[in-house]
Formats: sequence, C-alpha cells, structure tokens
Amino acid sequence: MEAALVAAGRGHSVTLYEKSGAWGTAQDGGRCFLQMAAADFKNYLVRQIAKSNVKVCLNTEATAEMLRGEEYMLSWRRSVRNPSYPKFQA
Repeated sequence: MEAALVAAGRGHSVTLYEKSGAWGTAQDGGRCFLQMAAADFKNYLVRQIAKSNVKVCLNTEATAEMLRGEEYMLSWRRSVRNPSYPKFQA
C-alpha cells in the first residue's frame, strides 16, 4: 500500500486489487504487540489510500487474463504464504 501511495503521489495511475473484502485478512493468528503495531500501521495506510486517487478493487482477484486487457507497466502479487517481488530493469 505504501508503494501505491508513493507511485500515486508521483502522478502515476495506480490500481490495487484485493482478493478478499478487506485489507490484510491473510494475516491471522495470535495478537502480540508487534502484530498490533502492524495492524495499526495497516489501518493508517488504508486511511491514506482512501484519501488518495488510488483505485481500490476489493473482492477482486487480479488474474493474468484480466490484466492482459489493461495497459499496466508493473504487476506485483503479494501473498503472505508465497511472497513475490517485482523485477525491475536497471
């Protein structure tokens, strides 16, 4: 979400897709202090996204077929269980 805010702040058109109906629902389990701090930060980012021009699509899984019809410069899939990171060219 922070990367989306930075890109939007630099004038890029940004769309975020979230498979579930709420942000960060894949992070479950016990609540220790660190998790509570991370949840507070996530909630802060959600509020910042709501105030920005970032387009948010909840309950929408970004599939390859769906994205092919758009003209995206970068696609980045994040998963708690299987994280992937974008590859940038120098």
